[in-house]
Amino acid sequence: MIALFVSALAWISVAAASAGMLSDAPIRSVVYKVSIQQRNEAHIERYNSIDRGIATFTDDGTVDIDIMVKTETLLGVRVTEAMRSRGYPASFTGNVGPDDGVHFPDGSINEVSYNLLRFFGVRFAADQSLAVGSVWTTPTGIQYTVKSADGRRVTLDVLQHVKVANTVSSVVVYGTVVYDPGLLVPISGDLTQHRIELHPEGAVETYQEMQFVRQSDSFDAPKQ
Repeated sequence: MIALFVSALAWISVAAASAGMLSDAPIRSVVYKVSIQQRNEAHIERYNSIDRGIATFTDDGTVDIDIMVKTETLLGVRVTEAMRSRGYPASFTGNVGPDDGVHFPDGSINEVSYNLLRFFGVRFAADQSLAVGSVWTTPTGIQYTVKSADGRRVTLDVLQHVKVANTVSSVVVYGTVVYDPGLLVPISGDLTQHRIELHPEGAVETYQEMQFVRQSDSFDAPKQ
């Protein structure tokens, strides 16, 4: 993933520089209020009995997505996470592919940032019908179903089965996202990531519930 990120980011930087688009000022800035609730459940067999341990974690804050570079197929973005658990803002740079591919170094952005960035792709849903009941699957294996519509905004059911290199683990992401094709960004989302890791003694399940709501957008600012 890191190699893909480096090569893609290098390409977009060269393309943007040649077009004179690189600048410290973002083309667009979108801020989301986010929250995370995580629950770990361990089911471990010991001496012919099952130990059930539960641990929880919660976090909240804001995610500021600055679009620094835009080409026909890629967005160069800077993500600033101001999360309560970290205690200070942290910024990361990467890019978003045309559909829903998100390329950042491993261990950088959190899961809620990663998932909402999928909907920033310049070609996300561009060739799809957004009529209620429409279904499509992206190259990354995510299935989207148009659940309902309110004006131009649509509510999408999201379902993804993630392939994990470790064959004893499985990950499913599911939930709903409100998307505005006119603004080319998600408005809100409520997603759950469910991970199961199997061990000889039992299993560990992790449920990570993620919510995000668009709080501000420079596109909404009055033109000077």
